[in-house]
Amino acid sequence: MEILYYSIRLKLQQAAPVKVAYQQEKGELFLSADGLVAGFNRMAHLESRELAERFLEAYMPRLQKRYGADVQVEVFGWEGIPGRKLSQRELARIKSDSDMAQKRLETGILAANQKP
Repeated sequence: MEILYYSIRLKLQQAAPVKVAYQQEKGELFLSADGLVAGFNRMAHLESRELAERFLEAYMPRLQKRYGADVQVEVFGWEGIPGRKLSQRELARIKSDSDMAQKRLETGILAANQKP
């Protein structure tokens, strides 16, 4: 099957923040395009494994500082359903998240409360 987009899945070894504790329990904890720990609906949809790995590499020191050195991460590829194409909305989301990740990497502005 074809990989449609990539995301970064997290598993925290210590207690998750209250906002994402439910997602942690369900194994649905991801990194958003803004570099925040988020659930399934806010996870970054990145267009390539290489971009996802560079994005993760940039954020890993922050994740380890905040959640401990033993935080587990995985670049995860999402496969499509045979015979189903992505909608324009899904394609726009992948482009938007990939552009944001690329801008953050290029500028070095990793803080979620600052625009790159």
